[in-house]
Amino acid sequence: MQRKQTKRRRGYTAAELAEVFDRWGRGASSAGIAQALNRGWNVCSLLSRYGGIRPRTRCRSVRALTVAERGRFSTRR
Repeated sequence: MQRKQTKRRRGYTAAELAEVFDRWGRGASSAGIAQALNRGWNVCSLLSRYGGIRPRTRCRSVRALTVAERGRFSTRR
């Protein structure tokens, strides 16, 4: 039995998200934004998910472990 291959969705980079919300703020249509970024109609779903408002940028907590600390703990047994 062969597996059905599914098309993987490509996420938005931080620069693409910034471009989408900058264009939306300047009054561009969602179809125009999708065409400029060479994306399908998922730009419309992105805008509706956030209500047309730019989401906050993610940042790590001060108390969170750094990548080096996580690597050091994961190698111990």
